[in-house]
Amino acid sequence: MSVSILHSKVFSQGWTHSSMNELFDERSRVQGWLEILVFLAEAQAEAGLIPVSAAIEIAEKASMDNVDFDFWAEDYKQSGHSVLGLIRCLAKKMSPAGSDFLFLGATVQDVTDTWTSKVCEKVLIQLTEQIELVTDILMRMSENYKFAVMAGRTHGQSGSPVTFGFKCAVWLAEFERHCERIREVGSRLGVVQFTGSVGSMYSLSGKGSEIQENLARKMKMKVPSVAWTSSRDVFYEFLHLQMMLSSTCAKVGNEIYNLQRTEIGEVSEGLSSNQVGSITMPYKKNPELAEQIGTLARAVRYDVHSLAESLIHEHERDGLSWKLEWLQLPQICTMTAKCMEVTVHLLENLQVHPVRMKENLDRNFGISFSERLLMVLAPRSGISKARAEVQQICETSLREKRHFFEVIRSHPGLSEEEKELVTDPLNSLVGCFHMIERTVQMAQSRKNEK
Repeated sequence: MSVSILHSKVFSQGWTHSSMNELFDERSRVQGWLEILVFLAEAQAEAGLIPVSAAIEIAEKASMDNVDFDFWAEDYKQSGHSVLGLIRCLAKKMSPAGSDFLFLGATVQDVTDTWTSKVCEKVLIQLTEQIELVTDILMRMSENYKFAVMAGRTHGQSGSPVTFGFKCAVWLAEFERHCERIREVGSRLGVVQFTGSVGSMYSLSGKGSEIQENLARKMKMKVPSVAWTSSRDVFYEFLHLQMMLSSTCAKVGNEIYNLQRTEIGEVSEGLSSNQVGSITMPYKKNPELAEQIGTLARAVRYDVHSLAESLIHEHERDGLSWKLEWLQLPQICTMTAKCMEVTVHLLENLQVHPVRMKENLDRNFGISFSERLLMVLAPRSGISKARAEVQQICETSLREKRHFFEVIRSHPGLSEEEKELVTDPLNSLVGCFHMIERTVQMAQSRKNEK
């Protein structure tokens, strides 16, 4: 029976991403540690620190077939040391001449940090693939709904018009910035950690740098300029990026949640035939996907905030800060990936209702278009007088229940040219169109450069 919903047979599929789970599951993690031990032994043999025969035996015996998880679990219970049981169960399969050199000069953190830095690169690859799917959809939506005029809203109230394509372009630009952040963070991941007990390579007979370079080469990783045992800034940057990414997904989901309210109804989630909104109210179509995205992003934010504590380390190594990553880093990665997956599904199947958007604009008889009139009148009469005049026209429209455009067309103080400028909504949305085109073009240029 699972304690965490992340491991529930039923509910985990709503919280975790299958391919991300595979990166972090116990067997994958231990397999990664074993590969590091093999490469480390080879690197040490090349530097003359251990016999070549020992490195060969370690390569043969450091395999999953020789890992007794029951023995390891019991040893951990007795010793309280996280990897001593692994060393002991491997040593039982080796000769003394080989086992004496297993894990030589390395700390638990040397191995686990190296593995984590490597696996984080793989996480970024998967997240990048998901972002590409999202940006492809948003590019298409930005163009398809470029002219779908709708009410812009500020402070929860209807404001001047925008288009739904403009809203999509805003989302697109945010995801594009995350693409830049991923490239930046990626340049700081994939760094080996092999510097010994306090990070100084004290025990490595002057061969530490050579071994570190050999290990990095074998693992196709980078060599650090200095030990980063007590420096968790890169991991936190990596996780903070996921917090921002999942929060952007939640921002999109929250907007869709609100736009599909019964009284607004401008978009709706595309429900499959098997999907049930409510078991008591059959007519309901609940915003399940939008809510799921928001819940996942909220959980990611809380986990990331708690890991900010790990930025403050005591001295050269501090398990109080470092070991919390074991719990929360995998959770953050799999929940962020699930958040992205659900966002893709939500956007791919989103139903957009331009007719309802127009109806909502007309509910207040079109006075949302009045800002354009203010800008036409202000240059000749001053902003204060122009505002008073526009307010009066809006009051007339509401009182007489006549559309704002109709009132404008019969206004004696406006020229025909001015009336045309004010009553054609597309004239006032040229800025939206330009920004949509520019954002889509920038996204397309980035994709073409790949």
